[in-house]
Parts: sequence; C-alpha cells; structure tokens
Amino acid sequence: LDPCCERLIAALECGLDARIPVGLPLGVVGSSRGGALALLLAARRPEQVGAVVCRNGPLGGIAGALESVRCPVLL
Repeated sequence: LDPCCERLIAALECGLDARIPVGLPLGVVGSSRGGALALLLAARRPEQVGAVVCRNGPLGGIAGALESVRCPVLL
C-alpha cells in the first residue's frame, strides 16, 4: 500500500486505541480501497475488530495479510 494508505491505517489504529467503551469490538466498513484497508486493519488488530464489510476492495495488495483476519467478513 502507498504511504497515504499507511497514514490512514495509522489513524484508524489510533482511533482503536482511544475508543470508548474499551473492550467492545469494532465493525469496519469500506468501499473500494477502503475495503482493502478495513481488511488490513482487521488483520493487524484481530482482537479489536469484530466484523468487516468490504465492498469492491482490491485485495491483491493485501493477500498475505488475509490469513490473519479472524472476524466475520462480508465481501
């Protein structure tokens, strides 16, 4: 992913760290590139992301991370 995407992932991870109430899983929805980012976030933070909806995401660039996704995913 390009640097812009990496910054967005960092911002989403920061939001995960700061969300209240702590302990509840987060549902993430993304379309197009945002769908791929939602899946990447779920792969990086499997204990905090409870579900992902990915609409038309380009999955080729994150194929290696998909095996780390542990939550339900709607493609």
